Amino acid sequence: SGVAWRAFEAPGSFSLVFEGKNRLGSLEVCRALSVDRAWRSGTLYLPAFRRSSAPRPFPLDYPVEQLLFVSLLACSAGAVVHGTGVILDGQGFVFAGTHGAGKSTLAALFRHSRGVRLLNDDRVVVRWLDGQWRVFGTPWAGTVRQVSSESAPLSGVFFIRHDTATRAIPLFP
Repeated sequence: SGVAWRAFEAPGSFSLVFEGKNRLGSLEVCRALSVDRAWRSGTLYLPAFRRSSAPRPFPLDYPVEQLLFVSLLACSAGAVVHGTGVILDGQGFVFAGTHGAGKSTLAALFRHSRGVRLLNDDRVVVRWLDGQWRVFGTPWAGTVRQVSSESAPLSGVFFIRHDTATRAIPLFP
């Protein structure tokens, strides 16, 4: 994204500082966010904008919105997972893997499968809610460019990688 960020801890708050390259190519602070320790309130600091007809940039663009989202989830028994999420017969499944593992390939196949609803091919949310784990779609589309706001009870997580054969190996807690 061209934006670097750093996190700082203070006695009563957390701060995130975002830096981007200026016209001369050097890094400068472009936004800062200070939030209380409970992540209930905060202040977003933006640079002063000169009057012009050019549109102002969206203040919560990448990576600010995702860092807020991830931090809020961490406070409420949830996490963003780098994976493809689908719903089949009312049950949610996550196929997690590193870059290039095949998440988007699976998503492209699932997208055209009868009875399968694709939540996202790159990032999904897994969250403990009402006594059960659930998987949710997120608004951040990957290669397949399809997202859903649906959710379902989580029935399985698969850690995928390339190999010489297709097989499932059960993992135990």
